[in-house]
Amino acid sequence: MAKIQKIKPIKKYLGKIYKLNPVVYNYTKDPKYAVDHIGLIPKDVKKVLSEILTADKENGGMKINTDVLCILLLAEIQEIKKQLPNKKKKLFGFLKR
Repeated sequence: MAKIQKIKPIKKYLGKIYKLNPVVYNYTKDPKYAVDHIGLIPKDVKKVLSEILTADKENGGMKINTDVLCILLLAEIQEIKKQLPNKKKKLFGFLKR
């Protein structure tokens, strides 16, 4: 059984999710897929956060690894939560003036 090693924080990836561009799209070549899909376009993701892409064996392209994306979203939420108390203090301090 493999052991987990070299555990590091993922801070270098924080903030990159804000550069991702969620879109609505459909597949043009196959009429059965002519419905709207909501997601990310792998070629656009590659420019910003290639670490969340994996090989798509079905079509030979790339696809989004949503498990990794969820972990990054969780890390970003945790980071925002850490910063929230300071933001509240600044806001209330500003409002009391």
